[in-house]
Amino acid sequence: MSSTNDVGVDVGKRRLAIGWPAACKSYNIDLKKIGVRNVELLNLSEWIAQTLPFDVHLWIEMPYLSNGPGANQTTTIGMAETVGVVKAAAPWAEVTLVGQSTWKAQVCGNGRFGKDEVAAWLLMYYPALWDLTDGNEDQIDAMCIGLYGKMRSEGLIQPPVKKPRKKRKRANQDSEAS
Repeated sequence: MSSTNDVGVDVGKRRLAIGWPAACKSYNIDLKKIGVRNVELLNLSEWIAQTLPFDVHLWIEMPYLSNGPGANQTTTIGMAETVGVVKAAAPWAEVTLVGQSTWKAQVCGNGRFGKDEVAAWLLMYYPALWDLTDGNEDQIDAMCIGLYGKMRSEGLIQPPVKKPRKKRKRANQDSEAS
């Protein structure tokens, strides 16, 4: 697929931003005003299907989903729903989930950059694309995710390599072996 069809998507529970570097387009939608979740998701699905052509490759930032102590399960479920609706909204050419630290490290040079640092990076290296975002931090992230996708399609960035996890020894493993 050509790098002109790579579109970055930054998701939240009730918001979505799109950055399309090759087409010089940036969009966002905020669903907070609606208030009924199934209506929000239906509106989101219709909006993205009408906003983008179906032949694009969506590069969606994988949301941080947590179920640990203190986690907001409603937000976690909502973000997963949003990603699912985006993926199912149309017969996209391709959809790839990408980790936040992955695209930040590969594009900006630091996987731990905050919103301000990502914005400063985009403004410094791609001021015309930054202008398209009107300074909206979600659109800035989406544009950088789109750049990540474009660079991956062009072969300038390689896919992340998953390192094998070390196996943990079980506490009672020694007693079982005896």
